[in-house]
Amino acid sequence: MMDSTSANYARTYYGERDIVFAIREYLQVLENLGKIIWWERLQAGDIIEARGETRRRVRLCRAGTPDFIVVSPEECDDGNIRPMVSFLEVKHKTKLTPDQQDFANKMADNGIKCYVIRSIEEVQAIWR
Repeated sequence: MMDSTSANYARTYYGERDIVFAIREYLQVLENLGKIIWWERLQAGDIIEARGETRRRVRLCRAGTPDFIVVSPEECDDGNIRPMVSFLEVKHKTKLTPDQQDFANKMADNGIKCYVIRSIEEVQAIWR
């Protein structure tokens, strides 16, 4: 039986932030090994940049943009290799927002893979 400290640690360790960190580490290893071509962590929303007394709003990605974009090699039926773009949206316990669902639907309608990821093992199952 876990005591309350162990239970809190387990809950914190398997939170969305930790899953995102593990995915970042795993994708970098895959890129280093040449198993994927490129990846990037995406951020949605706005930030306020402060420089001295001036402030400016910096727009990041639009609402609904997934957490990661991954470009990986895919073998075609003719034996050629072409780049394949995939998106990863990390969710621990929550559902997709309407904007995220719209993005996923738009990608699916255009033949682009958009995965909802709940653990690092799901990413490992996609790219081994």
